Amino acid sequence: MNLNDMITFVREHADTDESDAPSSNLTVYARAAYNDIRRRTYQWLDNVADDTLTTTAGQASYVMSGSGFTSANIEYVTNVVASDGPVTFVPYETFLQLQDGSTGGTSTIPEYFSVRHNTVYLYPAPSASGTTFTVKGYRNFADWPNVSPAAEPDLPREFDEAICWSMLSRYYMGQEDIELAQLYENFYETAVGRQIAAMMINDGIKVRTLGGKVPVGRMTYSSWVRRMTEG
Repeated sequence: MNLNDMITFVREHADTDESDAPSSNLTVYARAAYNDIRRRTYQWLDNVADDTLTTTAGQASYVMSGSGFTSANIEYVTNVVASDGPVTFVPYETFLQLQDGSTGGTSTIPEYFSVRHNTVYLYPAPSASGTTFTVKGYRNFADWPNVSPAAEPDLPREFDEAICWSMLSRYYMGQEDIELAQLYENFYETAVGRQIAAMMINDGIKVRTLGGKVPVGRMTYSSWVRRMTEG
């Protein structure tokens, strides 16, 4: 379903119209539900992506939306791979300790990488410009709703129903109908939870088939990255 389909569904389900449920309001409700779901679901196999990082001599840090990266496509980094194999992940605190204890040396191929916010750190700093690394991780979700009401959410279609329930909940909250607002909020939470559980199970089956690790639940970012990089 695209945004127009969802708006039509909500109005028909609530037996209302544009004057009572303006498109501008329903668009905000849809965006809020979409952003809530995407914050819960970044680690799906469907979001796996690669990017290319090109080094600058002596530069240790690389902002993922800045120069050095081919695109601003990666949001969560799991691996950095050099031409001769993976670079070892260390927590950011360990990276700082390595830097503090260094004599300012550089290396053709850095031995370690770390991640903090949207920045990748390499240690030792690369000694040459133009060395390329493959950065693996999970891509950003597309912004939605965007300029085209015909665009569908950047999620599996199974979440369309959940977004509609959330829109209805927020609509009824605006009507001060707390009972119906809570009813549709419960529908939303149930639908989101069910779909996330199903996706995690399916992704786990896919990963096992490929010989990898099962997607993780909630854990610290450093633990998650370390688990991903250990094979």
